[in-house]
Amino acid sequence: MPSLTSETDHVDLKSEQKVPELAWYLNPYLHIVLTVMLSAAAQILFKAGSDTAPGGTLLGFSSLGSPAVWLGIGCMIASLFVWLHALRFVPLIIAFSLAAATQVVVAIGSWFFLGEQISLVRWAGILIVTFGITIIARPLARLDERL
Repeated sequence: MPSLTSETDHVDLKSEQKVPELAWYLNPYLHIVLTVMLSAAAQILFKAGSDTAPGGTLLGFSSLGSPAVWLGIGCMIASLFVWLHALRFVPLIIAFSLAAATQVVVAIGSWFFLGEQISLVRWAGILIVTFGITIIARPLARLDERL
């Protein structure tokens, strides 16, 4: 398989440096999974909180009165810090491809926690996205291991 970078670029790219041995809880791939889960939880909490808030404001400021919305904001902030840690060790193209799993987790979480309906066509889309993530992530993860 041909290299994705030229030999001269190989030394200069920070994202291609060897990942140092870390404790299991500092594993950047674990942090990507945590980012996906926290981001999905935040979206579901935002929806639950905004559904219970009184309407009538232009930008949805009334939703800020909901504890679920504030918990969602906390999840988003935690997700940001976890994501920043992962990006220190994983190339963005790999991390961002894996983070696409957020769309799958949000859809399934909306169905499970919010009772939203998912048609057969959408289930097929969820499967296609999941398949796409695996296709993209597999060779990229192998590339990351070689670096």
